[in-house]
Formats: sequence, C-alpha cells, structure tokens
Amino acid sequence: MPMFPDDISPEEYAAQWGCDPVYDRLPRKPGDGYLFYNFAVEQNDPKFLRRFIPAIERTIQCIEVEGARQEDQADLEDLLAYVKDLLAEAEMTGIA
Repeated sequence: MPMFPDDISPEEYAAQWGCDPVYDRLPRKPGDGYLFYNFAVEQNDPKFLRRFIPAIERTIQCIEVEGARQEDQADLEDLLAYVKDLLAEAEMTGIA
C-alpha cells in the first residue's frame, strides 16, 4: 500500500482533496470534490472507482497547471495507483 503524508490512510488522504462543487476548478469538473469525500464509503464499488479515477487524473492536471507542490502530485499519483489496483482486484474477483 502506498504511504501518504503523515502515514494517513488512502481514505483520509483522499478526503483532504474533497470540496463542494463550487470550488472545483478546471480541469476538475463540478462534483469531483465529492468523489474524493466519498471514497472512504464507496471504495468497494467498481462503478464509483471508474468515475473516481478520471477525477484523480483531473486533479493531478490541476496541480500541474497551478504549479503546486511536487509532493502533492506524487501523492495523488500514489492514490491513483491505489484506486486502479482496487478496481483491478474487483474486476478479477468478478465484483465489477
């Protein structure tokens, strides 16, 4: 499992990127922030994970555009890999 800042869980880390739709800015789409908030509850739902993956990718693009800290980008890339692994596992076990 990837390590996130201060050794928090992926669920806690994702929640830090959550926001209300009014604060989602391009390239994020309105509602992407809600997906980050809901990850802890919805992480076992392949349908949710398929929607969450592009939201993480858009958030990484947002960081690139804004020139935010490289650590943020690396941590989001770890989250993306973790979520992709969850989805792959669900698909292999037939849950998807």
